[in-house]
Order: sequence, then C-alpha cells, then structure tokens
Amino acid sequence: MDKEKPVLGWRLRRVMVGVVAVMSCILFLPAAQAQVTPTVLASWGFDNVTAPALPDGWATAGTNGGAWATASTSVNPAGIDAVSAPNMLVFNAHAASPSNLANGYLTLSEDVTHYVNARVRFWMYHDSGASGRDDYIQFIYSTNAWSTLFAVVDFHRYSSSPGWQEHEVFLPAAQTDHQATLSIGFTGHGAGGNDIFIDDVRLIAELDPYCDPPEGTAGTQVQVISTGFGAKKGKVYLVGQKTPLKVTSWLDGNATCEVTGIYPPGVYDVSVQPADPKGAAPIILANAFTVRAPVIAFVDAGGAPGDVLDLDGRFLTTKKGKILLRNSGPTGVIEKSCKVVSWTMDTTTTGNGSVHFVVPKVPSGTYDLTLQVKGMPDAFAPNAVTVP
Repeated sequence: MDKEKPVLGWRLRRVMVGVVAVMSCILFLPAAQAQVTPTVLASWGFDNVTAPALPDGWATAGTNGGAWATASTSVNPAGIDAVSAPNMLVFNAHAASPSNLANGYLTLSEDVTHYVNARVRFWMYHDSGASGRDDYIQFIYSTNAWSTLFAVVDFHRYSSSPGWQEHEVFLPAAQTDHQATLSIGFTGHGAGGNDIFIDDVRLIAELDPYCDPPEGTAGTQVQVISTGFGAKKGKVYLVGQKTPLKVTSWLDGNATCEVTGIYPPGVYDVSVQPADPKGAAPIILANAFTVRAPVIAFVDAGGAPGDVLDLDGRFLTTKKGKILLRNSGPTGVIEKSCKVVSWTMDTTTTGNGSVHFVVPKVPSGTYDLTLQVKGMPDAFAPNAVTVP
C-alpha cells in the first residue's frame, strides 16, 4: 500500500448546501492548569461488516446514483488496498452522470459536553487518473442534528502524487466546544472520474476538566475529573479554603471526594495536589465547583401542634440544622423551634433533600418558616405553615 506521511490540517469553513454524507456523533500547566489530553472519542474502520454493507447505524442516500458503500478492493481504479484491512469506505464518483451526490450518515452519537478542540482525522486515497474530472468530498458538521450544516473544507481526489494521505480537520471551537451533540460527515461529489476511498475515521477531542456534579454543599459527593493526578492519593481543595475535601477514591484522572466542611456559597476553583512526584505543582480546575446555599422548594401547608410536616428543598447539607416558625401578631412576636425528625439530602447528583419536623405548641395563625444551617445563609419561606 502506498501511504504518505504528512498530516494536512484545514480550518476553512463554508455553509453546506446540497445533499450530504454524514456521520453523527454526539459529540481543561504552573500552579499547573489542568492538562489537556487528546482523546479518541469514536472511530470507524469499516472492518466489522461484509462489503458492501455499511456498519450498524450507518445509512446512505444520494442523487443521480450517488452512494457510499464499503469495499475490500477497488475497481475504479483497480489495485487500491484499505489502510486497515479488510474494508474501506467508497464513494462511487466514477458512476456520475453527469454528476452525483451521496449522503451517508451515522445515527449513533457522542456527547462532547466535557470536551473541547474537536478534530477529525481520516485517510483518503488520491490518484492521478482522470485529471479532467473534479471528483471530491466535503467534510461537514452540525450541532443541531443537521437542521443547519456547515462545510469545513473540500478534499479533491486528483493528485499528481497518488497514494493514501491522512487529513486532519479542526472544527471551530466557538461552535463545537461543549456540545451535547456533534454530528460530522462527508458529502461525495462525483464528476465521472475515479471513485473516492476513505478509511480509519477518528473523532478526537480534548477533555475539559470538570466536577460532577458541578455544584453542591456539605455532604455532596463530587468527582473531580482531569488528568495527571498520578496513582498515589493526593489532596483536593476548594481554592481559598484551608480544609481539604475528604478523598474517598483516587484514580489517575478521577478523584471522588466528599465536601465535609461548611463553605461560603460561591464559585470555586478546585485544586488537586498530586502526592507524586513530591513537590508537584497543584492542578487547577478553574471555576469548577459551586457551593450552594440551602433552598426551600416546598413546605406542607399546615398542621396542628404535634403533626409531622414535610419540607423539600435543595442543598440542605447533610448536617442537621434547625427549623423555626415565626409569627408577628397583635400580641407580639412568637418564635418557636421545631423538633426535627429527619434531615436528608441526595449527596451524589441533584442535591434534593427533605426535612420532617414536628409542629410545636403555638397559637393558631400563619407562620413564616426559617431553615438554619450553621455557617450558611438562612433559607426563608414566608407564610408557609398555618396552625389551625
């Protein structure tokens, strides 16, 4: 197989018009910024099917007979072998009459919410035959399931130096970073020259380090995800706070921690201090975690003294606080503390929580409710509880 080594990078952009061949993919260094490591998110070698079938999830449609298929050997021209045997992807440009287009697409998806700097690498065969026929493919992408298409660059079949070339297409960061769905693909344009062959398509992006969940409070279990932590357990801090988070699990690139302290609400950088090598600079994840104050979402409307009521909210912490009822009536201010029966919070995902409390012995009336956690701002629900 004749294979050339240079990687060709392209950053051109153009709005796509016409029929497309597409593959759909859903697509954070002194203190050291979190390291950037390219990752292959998805790859297609077209070798797990019997030619001319397309892999599962792929389809093709076109005009004037244009079509994509797999092949283990070439016909127009003959003698071309796949980069990785046995199969390659073929667009039938030779059959154009007078021109054809083909749309092939992948219905599977990749989530690139936590990735940046997406690019695609693929191999394409260029030949020196039929020099007067401008057969070419376009690389395209979409971030809204193909409602809007963008063509990044054309790759022309003809070359005076025939052989396989690896191409690299960089996608515009402003449009493709942190997308829940990134769709990529190829449109074939045939002019009756020779067929076009591509192989070994790879979607590559760089992890943008993050915390999961990105917000919480005392008791929240958070995964800090990046690279370069090392195998030996280190420490994790919210920058500006002296007490480290409690590390419950440590892998190179993934530290699971518990927020054990009461921290002032706000947005924090997260600092990961590797234990090895000794003296290593901390890895900083900028604005990666937000400490939230308690929020009241719902309170049972009322009950008689001794009744148990329910309060639902978020970020209540796992540290048992206080529930106060307060009424400013004609006889003066009445304020009573309620017995707390239970105090819980989801520590891993949403931060949803609930408190069950007993209505104290108070006169009839409508009371404001205050939820207090030491070190946190109070949460307040006006006119929340009516005592008959």
